[in-house]
Parts: sequence; structure tokens; C-alpha cells
Amino acid sequence: MLYLLSAFILFIVFLSIQKDRRASIRYLLGTGLLYFAAVLFMLLYLSKDVRYYNIIRSYFLLSEGLWKNLMFVPLSRNTILRALNLFSLSAVFMGCRFSIVYTSRSTKNRSRRLLRILGIFLLLEWILYDPLTEKLMYLFFYPNLMNAAAYELFLAGIHLLTAFVNNAAVIASILNLFRPRNQIYSFPYFKYFAYGETAGYTLIMIAYLILFGLLPVHPIRFSRFSGYTSYISLPLYDNNMLYIIFPWYLLCATLIICLSIVMLFRFSRRVSAEDFSISSRIDAANTTSKSFCHYMKNELLAIQAEIGLLDIPEQNREELAHINDRCENLYHRLDVIHRSTKASTLTLENTDLEALLHRILSRMSAELADFNVTVNAVDNIPPAFLDANYFEQAVHNLVTNAVDAMSGLPSERKNLTFTLRSLDQWIALSISDTGLGIRPQNLSHIFEPFFTSHPIAEHWGIGLTVTHQIIQAHKGRISVESKEGKGTTFQILLPDLRDYAKTTPERKRKCLIH
Repeated sequence: MLYLLSAFILFIVFLSIQKDRRASIRYLLGTGLLYFAAVLFMLLYLSKDVRYYNIIRSYFLLSEGLWKNLMFVPLSRNTILRALNLFSLSAVFMGCRFSIVYTSRSTKNRSRRLLRILGIFLLLEWILYDPLTEKLMYLFFYPNLMNAAAYELFLAGIHLLTAFVNNAAVIASILNLFRPRNQIYSFPYFKYFAYGETAGYTLIMIAYLILFGLLPVHPIRFSRFSGYTSYISLPLYDNNMLYIIFPWYLLCATLIICLSIVMLFRFSRRVSAEDFSISSRIDAANTTSKSFCHYMKNELLAIQAEIGLLDIPEQNREELAHINDRCENLYHRLDVIHRSTKASTLTLENTDLEALLHRILSRMSAELADFNVTVNAVDNIPPAFLDANYFEQAVHNLVTNAVDAMSGLPSERKNLTFTLRSLDQWIALSISDTGLGIRPQNLSHIFEPFFTSHPIAEHWGIGLTVTHQIIQAHKGRISVESKEGKGTTFQILLPDLRDYAKTTPERKRKCLIH
């Protein structure tokens, strides 16, 4: 089993060196590492008790040489017991902390209060089961307050209570991961990570219950009369078949966790590759469009100059003015494209995102007069660190697309919904419409420069490209889900940069947008 645990720890290290620093990853890594440390100290304790020789050899699949090395590790049993109890109880606390990462803010606040209570209980439990505390308790209660039988019954009652609380906390943390959490599973970026992390955590904590479900226990028996301290054997399950099956369970769990890690790694690489591909196309299009716009603007100015030199009869002057107006309009459209592709800077400030949305919608009230607009904020949304002007442009582009998609529908189908959530270290914004939707073959192209399914005279296909640039410049993510004939949802994730904002003395920060 130790070899399988060693393989497991290698994959934990693999996760720890990834660039992703989400809170859920940190807590899941902490839970795995604490569990691994608890198993090591459990093996150390078992190896110092000759009664466990057959269990060590047969059930935990350790070689005789390794067993002997463990047996002669220069650590006292008191030290081993303290470390075993510390790591096993800390794994319970860290696991419960992991299980509340993705819950909503109101639920998370209640859960944190319960977590603090659990933390205090586990700390007291660790002190209570310390060998020194055990000796002091024995001297205090026996024989002045309790006889031997009553004292043993007292210890059994304490163990029943602590084991119940520990196991209940572990089971509750597992069940909490399977609660319906649409705010997580509706976001593709979170969904795959949530599935993988849930599977890994569940397998780890089932293994925890098998090995540590009856721990900690009162570790010593002290004799007042002889002054001799004896160490009791750890309570193991009577069914030996469990310990025969357990290494194979651990092997299967390790393989499943490894598979989840590989799938998550592939998903991360695919998302990064897609973002890089879109950014590369945008960069290439920006260079091309700048050259094209510069060339066409010069040509239009030349055409207008030559038109002004033509000797046109009076009756055709109106047609000439019309041609000139068309040139002016085309020149203005080209200038808009040129300015939108020009490098600019974002000025990031702490911004109330819900208030900003209401201001944006207020300024667009004329366009949205015939639409049913709803803004939902799930719990309290922390301030976002963003450039309000550029972010408004991004939202304006998405709303304009939604309005176009619903323009020909009856009033009951003209629903536009904004939903704000705070998830892990992200602030999530969903913009949903009930319009015609996007064809599946077009979904992978909508952020590409100049891609449009509308006539080119009406849409130039740069609105979503600019939106993608703005969200990327904010170190955020944008994705889209759509069902043809039912509607489209754009999902924006902005990093929760409150800690970054606190560490900088200035109120504003600059970053480049291309």
C-alpha cells in the first residue's frame, strides 16, 4: 500500500506545481497531503507493535525489510500518536473546508461559522487524546471520582462522541459536494474541475473512513500503583477481508484520480489553446485591418477629392451629394474599426459590478424599451477590479447581439437576464437571452474577427472580437452556450482581485489591451 500511496503523492505534487491556484485546488491538495501523512504515522505506530506484524505484511503489502525499517524509526510512541492524531484530525478539517469552496456566499458564511466550531472541537479533541492528557485524566478521576469500570465507560463514551462527530463531518462534506449547485455546473470552466475534484475528494475520504473511522482512541493505560504506562493496540476492523480489499481499492482510487487529473490537464490545455488561437487570429486580423483601413481611408479621401473636381450638372448635384455621404459613412465605419483595433490601456478600479450593470442598462433604456430585463445578484457580490468604460463596451456588444437575436419575436419571448455570482476566486456574470440562438457550426467561430452570420452591410463581425479582447485584458474568461431556437447565454468570469488591490498603494492599475 505504501507504494500506491507514494504514487498518489506524486500526482498530488503534480497538481501542486500547476499554474492553477484556485482555492479548491489548495484545499484538496492539503486534504490529500494530510491524509498521506496520517497513513505514514499509522504505519509507524503499527510497526512498533509486534501484534500487527501479519497485518503489516499481509494486508498493507509491505516487505519485511521495510517493516523492520519502520519499526526502528527513532520516534517515541507518544510523538507518533500526537502526529497521527494531528494529521488525521487536520484532514477532516481541511476536507470540510474544501467542500464549502463552491457554495454560495450566504451558505458559505454559515458554513464557515460551523467550520470554526468544528475546528475548535477538533483542537480540543487532539488535546484530549494526547498521551499526557490521558495520564492526567486518569490521575484526576481514578480512584477518587470513579472506579476502574466507570472510568473505562467514561472513556468509551468520549470515544463514541468524538468518532461520531468526526465521521459525521466527513460524510457531510462528501454529501455537500453532491448538492445541486447550478451556479457551478452551469459554467463550463468550473464544471469539469468540480467533477474531477469531487471524484478525487470522495475517494480520498472513503479511504479515510476505512482507516481512521475509529480514530483517535485513548492511547495508553497508566497504572497509579506501579507507575507503568502501556500502549494499547489501535482499533482495527474485525473483518480481515476489508484489509485485503483495501489496497486494491486504493489502487483503483489512485487510477481514477490519475485519470481525473489527466482529463483536467487536457481540458486546461484545450481551453488555453483555444484562447491562444483566438488571440492569434485577433492579432493577425488587427494588423491586417489596420493596413486595410489606412489604405481604404486614403482611397476614399482621394475619391472625394476627385468628385469635388468633377463638373456635374445641377440636376445631378443631389446624386453627387449622396455619393459623398456614402463615402463619409464608409470612412466613419473604417475609422471605428481602426480605433477599436488600436492598442489601449485599461484603468482598473474597485467597481460595484451590480451598480455598473444598472447604469449600463439605464443608458440603453431606449434600445431595451420593448424587452423584459432582469438583473439577479446571488448573495453579496464583492467589488470587481476593472475598467468600467471598457467593460461597459463589452457588455454593450453582448446586449446588442441579444437585442438583434430577439428583435422579431413576440414580447413574451423578449427576455434578457443578467445573473451575478461570486464563485471561488471569480466573479461570474451570465447574460442570457431567449432569442433565436446560434447554429452549432457557428459557435466555435463567433469570437473570430469579421465573422458574422448577418449581411456584411449590417454587421462587420468585430463586436464579439472586441468583447473577447476586453475580457482577456481583465484576465478573465468568456464562453458561450446556445440552443438554436431557445436562446443564448454568454458567461463571463472575472478574477476576484481584492487581495491584489489591497497590496497596492495606488487606487488604479494599468494593463494593456490589444
